Amino acid sequence: NDLSVGTHIFSWSRLSHENGTATYQITATAVGTENFTVTDPNGNASVSIPIIISDNIESISLDNTASVAVGDTITLQATLNPSNADNYNLVWSSDNSNVTLNPNGTSCTVTGATVGSSVVIITDSISGNSASCTVTVTPKVYTVRFLDLNNNVLKTETIEEGGSATPPDVPLVNGY
Repeated sequence: NDLSVGTHIFSWSRLSHENGTATYQITATAVGTENFTVTDPNGNASVSIPIIISDNIESISLDNTASVAVGDTITLQATLNPSNADNYNLVWSSDNSNVTLNPNGTSCTVTGATVGSSVVIITDSISGNSASCTVTVTPKVYTVRFLDLNNNVLKTETIEEGGSATPPDVPLVNGY
């Protein structure tokens, strides 16, 4: 059975009828809120049911790859299709502990915990749609500058956290 109300078309079918109580499944074809009124065949009793109709997510997209240094953060941003979807429950997860996640709806702050890579996944538990991003966690990198007595740079070196810098030869200074 179909019933058109405003811009919505409702379809319903009776699932069961026991002890004078009928159970119906009602579906709709558009987004919005409408009142669906059901009246018994004799016109004696009716009930008005507000039905909220919403769009499910058809797909989710996310950058395929990202990189973050240990201790730093990046933000992953998911895109929902359709963009006006309002019927979803997003869950962010990771396949290991190389990253920590701080989800906030369609975005997630990712912090590098240990060097390696992790697959970060966003899943809509209602539609089952998902997307993933491989996040590479790199070592923290530092720049070491060696200066002379006059603050002139003698040497600059980039090293990873836990590494060692190699000093330049000691400069000769008159009087020292």
